[in-house]
Amino acid sequence: MMYLFQTKVPIETLDNLLRLQPMFVQALWPKNSPLLQLPHITDHNLPYLRKGRVFSCGDLAALDGEKRRALLKSLSDEEYRDVLVVLSSMPRLSIQTTVVVEGEDDAFEVTAGCVVTIKVLLQRSSLLDPI
Repeated sequence: MMYLFQTKVPIETLDNLLRLQPMFVQALWPKNSPLLQLPHITDHNLPYLRKGRVFSCGDLAALDGEKRRALLKSLSDEEYRDVLVVLSSMPRLSIQTTVVVEGEDDAFEVTAGCVVTIKVLLQRSSLLDPI
């Protein structure tokens, strides 16, 4: 037998659930650096990366190969390759939006009561791909 309960869930509970989901995916607490998602990167590496103005995986991927390798010189060649493999699997999303009013002479003028279409273009590439 199935029981249905109608209860009001406090907004704080929903907010906490939304904050918890990325922690499961990234296996990190919110206070931790996102760089700790990368293999072989530890708290020991973070001061050197911060000194090189690297605060995120995107910052690390944007560096040229020589500078990236210099910042990660404490890693062996195999460990460095592991970092590159993970960086190449991380996505870079490009999002473009357009608001259009269908059937109007001026398709980009939004007025009260008109039907609006929002077109969203998502493009995914590797984090290591050049921008």
